[in-house]
Amino acid sequence: MIKQSKKSQENSKAEVEEPNKGLRKEENKLTPIKEELEDGKDKENKYGFSGLEEKVHRISENFVTKDEVNGLKKEVSDLSARLINSPTTKNEVEAKLNMEFYAKGEARGWNTTFDNIILPSDIKEKLRGICESKSGGYLLYGPPGTGKTSISKAIANQTKSLFAFMSVSASCLSSQRNIDQVFEKAETNSPCMIFIDEIDGVGKKRTVHEDAGPLTYLLTKLDKEFLSSKNITVVAATNHKNHLDPALIRGGRLECIEVPGLDKDDTRQKILQERLEKLKDSDMKILVQASKGFSMANLICLIDKISETTEKEGEIKYLRTFCKNFKKEHNIKDEPDKKHSNGKTKNKDIRLSSGSLSRSSSVSSSLSDVSSRGSNRQIEE
Repeated sequence: MIKQSKKSQENSKAEVEEPNKGLRKEENKLTPIKEELEDGKDKENKYGFSGLEEKVHRISENFVTKDEVNGLKKEVSDLSARLINSPTTKNEVEAKLNMEFYAKGEARGWNTTFDNIILPSDIKEKLRGICESKSGGYLLYGPPGTGKTSISKAIANQTKSLFAFMSVSASCLSSQRNIDQVFEKAETNSPCMIFIDEIDGVGKKRTVHEDAGPLTYLLTKLDKEFLSSKNITVVAATNHKNHLDPALIRGGRLECIEVPGLDKDDTRQKILQERLEKLKDSDMKILVQASKGFSMANLICLIDKISETTEKEGEIKYLRTFCKNFKKEHNIKDEPDKKHSNGKTKNKDIRLSSGSLSRSSSVSSSLSDVSSRGSNRQIEE
């Protein structure tokens, strides 16, 4: 009984001490705050508050009321509802529609003409045909830097008195709404020409995993019958024709016109022959080879320099040297010879030659003679 009574007293004592521990902890937390407030009683601030008042003022400014929290919750809830009901949940993000527009007869913002464009004459004839058509769809394709955008500007200038002109990037045509805006404006201002740059931005080959809605809708606007009925001409451009959906370039939609790059020898030859008619065939071959890797600007500059030199001095005697100096002057590097760009092929040739040499001394002698003759020929050149 004594033991039980003693245990009961100890339990009662613990029950009393437990709350007291909690109160002591709270006192310890409040002591620094109390001291800070007491230290600031007589301090003044810019508002005329005492130190204590300043502490209270600062603390109250940092508190958010219950009404403010509820208001913030409502704003978040309303924003969530708008996002859930918006078209973005259907994977349709409307890009801002940026386009240039020029009314019929209005001066364009550039002076580019067909005289500024260096292309073979047969390609130029096809491009001039666009200017004469009252409606239809055309695709300009070719590697970067061949002047597709410049061609569109030349067409716009050529048809200034006949057509209104609009220019828009395909990346803006990511929604039915934007497509409608473009074609409605063109119809209102018909006859009108629409230039769509980088059409592969909306016209890539369709897959089951992508939303092809915008492209499918655009195809209805590019049908020959639709364009004809609205007096609209569409000229599109791309660097990657092979990436386009076949439906874009099938008959009755976009007629393809290649804008060739200067990487092709026959393209450079056509341009050189048209601009340098009096040049001999042998000199023409030299120029075609020497102009490999040239940009359009470099080729024009070379043609102008040859024309200027022949007018002053007559025939250029050392054309290879002339071209070599021109490249050095304009910091143009020679293109690597593709035949010898593969190290494996080159080594194979060497091994074969070594094998031949080991088989016959007479072959070795013959190869030496050929090699020496080749060296002498190089020195003479």
